[in-house]
Amino acid sequence: MEEVLSLLQRLESSEAERAIIELESKCARFEGDLEAAIAEIEGLKKERVALVARVEELEEENRHRKEFARAVRGLLAESEFGLSP
Repeated sequence: MEEVLSLLQRLESSEAERAIIELESKCARFEGDLEAAIAEIEGLKKERVALVARVEELEEENRHRKEFARAVRGLLAESEFGLSP
């Protein structure tokens, strides 16, 4: 920042004005880029929350399927055991 001020002091007033306008323009572009990046990050955070919720749903569904399969195998084993002489 000090370098910029030092440079501006050495420039003629018209050159200084052009430099200031250029710097303000760059700052505006950087602010726009920053705002776009922030918006994208917020969108990605929301997407992550949705994906985590979906993974949790799938894990729960998988647990239920395993429990069901275990119960069916148990019933099959009991029916086979009961039918054997």
